[in-house]
Amino acid sequence: MKYKDLIETFSQTIDPSQTNHELHPILSTKTAKNSKVYQKHLVYRVIEALKKDFPATAVLLEERNFQFFVFQFLKNQPLESGNIDDLSLPFKSFLEAREALKEIVWLKDILSLDFLWSRANTQQQSLILAAGALQLWQNLIDKDELVVPVRSEQKEMVSLIEEDGESYLSKTPL
Repeated sequence: MKYKDLIETFSQTIDPSQTNHELHPILSTKTAKNSKVYQKHLVYRVIEALKKDFPATAVLLEERNFQFFVFQFLKNQPLESGNIDDLSLPFKSFLEAREALKEIVWLKDILSLDFLWSRANTQQQSLILAAGALQLWQNLIDKDELVVPVRSEQKEMVSLIEEDGESYLSKTPL
């Protein structure tokens, strides 16, 4: 049996809706139940990791909606790496492509700022964003007043500055 077939068979084993499979006799009910507990724990670990990488986005979308989109993301993008940090860029792309979120015109700016901040010390150090997006992002992080005029017709460059081991964001009107 190929490894891929073995994994598929095992997946069917822990899914109670599947009844025709070869491994069922060797797995006890307790083992299958423990596998479900592990699976749920992993999903909630992914939610917490993505909330850490996208804190303003999580506040903006609110807890239940953020969890919903993480669940949808995991349905469409199964875990392929043992490193949860590898999910941030695909999750960002997934949210940017969601038709249901297109109406939040500055969501891409907030996602980009979250991603830039969570990935300090990477290649990308600057973004061109709608004027006011950095202030809105900061207010979301601090859970302050969320009324910030984001002016999409005006742009600003937001740069990640690192000095003496400290990081901060700086904006320059364009």
